Amino acid sequence: MQRVNGYEVKELLGRGATAEVFRADLNGKGFAIKKFYPNLVQDVSLFQRFQKEFRLARDLVHPNIVGVQELINEPPCVVMELVDGESFEQLQKRLPFVYPELSLLLIRPVLKALAFAHERNVIHRDIKPSNILLSKTGQVYLADFGLARLEGESKLTLTGSVLGSPDFMAPEQARGENMGPSSDLFSLASVLYFLVTGTRPFSRSTPLATLSAVSQVQYESAQRRNPKISSGFNALFEKAFQLDVSKRFSTANEFLLAVDGYLDGVGLLESAKQEKDYVGRWLLAPNDFTLEALNQMSASLEQRSRKALSDLRVSDASSALSHLSMISPESSAIMHIAQNLKKAKRKKELRRYVPALLLLLLFLAGSGLLIKSQKQISAKDQSSVSSQEESLVEEHVEVKVAAPPQIKQVPKTVVAKEKPAKVEKFSSVQVNRPKRKVFGSRVRFNVADQVDVYWEGRLLPKGAVLERVKKGAYQLELRRKGFPPIKETVEVDGKDPVTIRAR
Repeated sequence: MQRVNGYEVKELLGRGATAEVFRADLNGKGFAIKKFYPNLVQDVSLFQRFQKEFRLARDLVHPNIVGVQELINEPPCVVMELVDGESFEQLQKRLPFVYPELSLLLIRPVLKALAFAHERNVIHRDIKPSNILLSKTGQVYLADFGLARLEGESKLTLTGSVLGSPDFMAPEQARGENMGPSSDLFSLASVLYFLVTGTRPFSRSTPLATLSAVSQVQYESAQRRNPKISSGFNALFEKAFQLDVSKRFSTANEFLLAVDGYLDGVGLLESAKQEKDYVGRWLLAPNDFTLEALNQMSASLEQRSRKALSDLRVSDASSALSHLSMISPESSAIMHIAQNLKKAKRKKELRRYVPALLLLLLFLAGSGLLIKSQKQISAKDQSSVSSQEESLVEEHVEVKVAAPPQIKQVPKTVVAKEKPAKVEKFSSVQVNRPKRKVFGSRVRFNVADQVDVYWEGRLLPKGAVLERVKKGAYQLELRRKGFPPIKETVEVDGKDPVTIRAR
């Protein structure tokens, strides 16, 4: 049995391009020893630089960072904390394709670890699935801090070309430029992409083609590779995968806030804060846990869409409804929310025209007052002319009928009774239109043949259509052999047709 500086070396745990990792014991406690290949540390200046990086890594004490215990010069190796579990590379095959949000819960501890390191000006430089570990109890660890500089430089000094996979590099790293915190975050987004799709975002047939895709950020949308990824989830990739460094997440805390904002929108934030216990529960019963989580998300998305509709936030309601349809297409609430969404869209459209209508009414009201004043002036002028004409007629009659008394009464009677006819004016005009008679709503059932429909406790025949259903709330029950019954209250307005779909 080989011993290294008092450590009893056990079995081989893994082998990489620069080192082998062994399990070792010291005084009954387990450790991991990373033993570098001899030709890797022949460059004295490179090894001295590595020793400096090791001291920085040793000071990074965090619950989600694998602790570095000591550096051994001969043979050149590093003693690290032993994590009893598996890497994200191994874990990915067991992750539920229908529940990509679990991967967000897995990277939250990594973001916390990176925030802690970046605040101390330490860049990891080698974020990849094999460097992130998950213990059997659900604890997530980021490994190999301080070793990435040695490995990254040695990959170029050994053969003059990149060894290993460049799939998770940031563009500036692929171009050989300076790296910063956003470089680690770009790499972590690539790991997240791998977890939810099972594929590497920039992987190509050759390493050079992969480096070209990385440096130009050419990748296929995660939604195309996993249709269970929502638009809100996909927005995280769009932000993290920006070619322009200034447009990416600038800090790990900013990335973490965006992740938490999304989780809050789907009702998983409180669960995320219990990250170790939450992931540990999934490890114990993955199928039951995934089903429970999807039901929790469905209830939250349904509540969110209804709240958005009540506030006329049509875009948010539409997004929540789309996500709900994606994870729970059999939900009986989808049809009802969709109908209310159409009404909310119409109402919002009408509200857009209210200011213009008010201006138009004000304009018409002003025009009406102007016309009325002009009519009043015209009426006054006409009245003045008429009075003048009457005085002329009266003077003419008096001169004409002065002699004969019997004739005198005739023109007086004519003049006295010839007054303009009185025209009545109406303050308003009422038009009575016959009201359209509403006889009730038509209720149709678009369900699978295996589904029995009970309306108000009465079993309906297959393909039944209810005519002239009055306004009110009706009890609906859908039964299918082998499935729990679905009970819902259906609101009928007595006007619009209602279609109930279930498969």
